[in-house]
Amino acid sequence: MKKLLILGGIALSREIIEQARRMGIHVDVTDYLADSPAKPFADNSFMVSATDVDAVVKLIEDEKVDGILTGYVDLLLPYYVRICEKAGLPCYATEEQIAATTDKFRFKSLCRNHSVSVVEEYGYEEVMSGSVRYPLLVKPVDNSGARGVFICRNEEEFVERYAQALAYSSSGRVLIERYVNGKESTIFYFFHKGKAYLMGVGDRIMLRFNQNKLPLPVGYVFPSASLPEFESRTDGRLREMFRSIGINEGMAFIQSFVEDGEYVIYEMGYRLTGSLEHHLIAHATGFNPMETMVNFAVGNEIDDAAFNLIDPQKGALANVTLLLTPGVIEEYRGLDDVRSLDGVLHVFTSYPVGTEIRENVVGTLAQVAVRVLLTADNRRGLIEKMDRVKELIQVIDACGKDMLIKDYAYSDLIN
Repeated sequence: MKKLLILGGIALSREIIEQARRMGIHVDVTDYLADSPAKPFADNSFMVSATDVDAVVKLIEDEKVDGILTGYVDLLLPYYVRICEKAGLPCYATEEQIAATTDKFRFKSLCRNHSVSVVEEYGYEEVMSGSVRYPLLVKPVDNSGARGVFICRNEEEFVERYAQALAYSSSGRVLIERYVNGKESTIFYFFHKGKAYLMGVGDRIMLRFNQNKLPLPVGYVFPSASLPEFESRTDGRLREMFRSIGINEGMAFIQSFVEDGEYVIYEMGYRLTGSLEHHLIAHATGFNPMETMVNFAVGNEIDDAAFNLIDPQKGALANVTLLLTPGVIEEYRGLDDVRSLDGVLHVFTSYPVGTEIRENVVGTLAQVAVRVLLTADNRRGLIEKMDRVKELIQVIDACGKDMLIKDYAYSDLIN
C-alpha cells in the first residue's frame, strides 16, 4: 500500500483523503494544529508544521512516505515544492511557477506580456492625486479566499481599507484595481507532459450585498454561456502563457470577469480548487483531476489516454454554494434529502456541529457552509435543482434559526 502525506489538515483536505482511500492509498496529515478538521479522517496524523521543511522531510523518511500533496492553501505551495525537492518526491510545480501564478502583481504582468486582458490597476500616489475614479478594489497580493479584499467608494474609505488590506499581506504589498461589478467565469485547466487541457469554463454566480460588501459566489454553472468566445479569443493566449513558464503538470484555475465577450483576468490558482469541480468533471467526462493529482504525487503510472476524455462542453453541471451568517452551528438539516435527489453527485460541509461562525468571516469564502455538486439533463433543469437544494438544506443555530443566506433564487441570478 502506497502512502500519501497531506500538508495542512484544513476541512477541504478531507476530499483528498477520500479520493486516496478509494484508490487504496494510506493517507497521513501533518500540520502544527492538534484540532485540524481533516486529521480525524486520516490514517495517521502528526504535529509537524508544514512550513518546517527539514522536519517534514524527516517525517517522510521515518514514515516511508511515497508522495506528498497540499491541496487548497496558496501559502503552503512553496513549502510543498521545497519538501518535494529535498525528499526526492514527485512535484507538479516549481517554486518559480508558484510565484509567477499566485503573486497577483507578477501574474497580471505575465498576462499582459501575452496579450491576455487583465483588470486595470493603479498606484497609491495615483489614487491619492485624485486622477482615478471610484469605486476601487484593494487586496493583498499574496492572500486568497477573499481575505483582506475591500471595496472603496471614496478617498476616506480608500485610506482606511488600504491599511487593512496591507495587514493581510505577508510581503507588505497591496493591489489597487478598478472595481468590476459584472459577470464572472472561472476557467479550469489540467497540465500533463507540458500540454494544457481545458477541462471546463463555469459561470460564477455571485450574490451581491450592500455597496460596501464584496460579492460572494453562491454557485457555478457549466458549461459557461460564453465558452465559445473564450475558446476563440483567450484560450490560445493562455496556453502560450503557460508554455512560457514551463508548466508541465497539475491543475489550475483562473478567475475572470466577462465584459462584452472578452475575458478579463484577475487571479490564478495553481492547485486543486476549493469549489470541488473535480466531481463534476469526472462525472461528465470520465477524467478525474483529483485522482490524477494523487496518482502523480505517489508516483503511480498515469494513463495518458485518459486526457482524451476531457471535453469542456460536456454536461449540464452545477456547484451550489450556500453561505452562512454568524452564529453557532447546532444542526444540519436536509443533507440526506439532498443526497437522495437525482443528479446530486456530492455534498460537502465545511464545518462540524458546534462550530462558532464569527463576524470576521463575513465577506470571505469562510462563509461557505455547504457545497453541493449536481447534474441535470439541461440548463433549465439544473437551475430548478439548484433552487430545490437551497430550499432543502438548513444550518440551524441554538435558537432554531436557519443560519443560511437564502434571500435569492438561482432562477433570478442565472441568465
